[in-house]
Amino acid sequence: VFVIIGRGNIENELKMLVLNEGLEEKVFFAGYLEFEQLNAFTPMADVGLVLQEDVSKSYHYVLPNRLFDFIKASVPVLASDLPEIEKIVGSEHIGLIVNGFEPDILLKNLNTLLNDNQTIQLFKKNMNKCREKYCWEAQEEVLFELFRNLKN
Repeated sequence: VFVIIGRGNIENELKMLVLNEGLEEKVFFAGYLEFEQLNAFTPMADVGLVLQEDVSKSYHYVLPNRLFDFIKASVPVLASDLPEIEKIVGSEHIGLIVNGFEPDILLKNLNTLLNDNQTIQLFKKNMNKCREKYCWEAQEEVLFELFRNLKN
C-alpha cells in the first residue's frame, strides 16, 4: 500500500494516474493531516520518502520536517541526494540516497528497503541514535550556544 500524505501541484495528475492504472486499492491520498494524526500514522510506514527535486537554491538546501518525522518513528528513508538531506541520511546510515527519479532506480531501492532485513535492521538501529541527536532537547543547546556567541 502506498499512502501519500499532504497535497501538491501534481496531486490531480497523480489521482488520474492511479485511476487509469487501476491502483485505487493500493494507492491512497490522505491529504493534510493534523500533527497528532501524522505522529500516529508515520510509525506504521515501512519506508519514508524524502524525494525532492533540485529546482532552486531553496530546494537544493531543503531539509524537510518529514525526514525528522521518519527518524522519530524509526522509518528508513529513500531520499534525494541533495546536500543537507544526504548529510544526515548518508552520514547517519538511516536510508538510501538516490540521484534522480528513474522508476527502475526507485523500485530497486524501495525493494531493498522493503525486503533486505539486514539493511532494514541496520537503518532502524541507526535511527535510534539519530533520534537522540536530532531532537529539540539535543539541538536547543546548540541554538543557545549560537546565540551566546553572537553577543561576543
